[in-house]
Amino acid sequence: DLRFFGGIPYAAPPVGPLRFHPPAPPLPWDGARDAAKPGARCIQDPKGDLEMGRNTSEDCLTLNVWTPPVRASGERRPVLVWLHGDGAWEHDNPNSAYVFGGAGGVRQVCADRGVICVSAQSPDATGTRTWWEDPTRNVTYLTDLIGKLKTDYSPSRIILAGYSGGAQFTTQYFIPQKSGVLGAGGSIVFGGGGKPVSPTNPSFTTTFKNSWWMHWATGALDTAANSSEGYDALGFAQAGASWYQTAGFST
Repeated sequence: DLRFFGGIPYAAPPVGPLRFHPPAPPLPWDGARDAAKPGARCIQDPKGDLEMGRNTSEDCLTLNVWTPPVRASGERRPVLVWLHGDGAWEHDNPNSAYVFGGAGGVRQVCADRGVICVSAQSPDATGTRTWWEDPTRNVTYLTDLIGKLKTDYSPSRIILAGYSGGAQFTTQYFIPQKSGVLGAGGSIVFGGGGKPVSPTNPSFTTTFKNSWWMHWATGALDTAANSSEGYDALGFAQAGASWYQTAGFST
């Protein structure tokens, strides 16, 4: 059994005076909200949008949430936050077996293990949606989101899972800057996950290093030579895993 709640507003639409500012609290609504479908995609630059503007809106700061069946009252569950790859294809297509759907998809794997799965959409609205192109703004956004998830779900731990650009953002920017908001948990990154960029040499407490496990999964052929954009996912993953292992993390 798996329950889906789609298009849940995380913040107010970034329009008018809210443009180019940190997320503002979401607007309240009356009664029950229809959460049967995923929320809209952020408006894209037409030159970089392969879907030609389909299902886009400025009101796009929403989450898709999958939860396992209800258990005993007061039981705390882990929360996995999925950070999409460039273009957010998997966020826009949650029923595809490519990432989320199917018996082996992320949401079913989470459900089988009693983990709440949250697919977070980057607020990036310039060109292709990414997590890494505007890291300062997106670090703030994800920090606020994790704080909200902790308030709403009181999770036993936070797990960050990122693909490609989401993997890069996780290990290069977010963990180096915000280990203090994560607490116990871990990260799983696919197709990348390089060593810290900002800052380049972060410090971590012994408590955090002992309570935060890290996993990398990248194919042997996922190299610059096989990428039309020259993206060396394997090289980034190897450099990231080596750096964090040297820093004292379990990898």
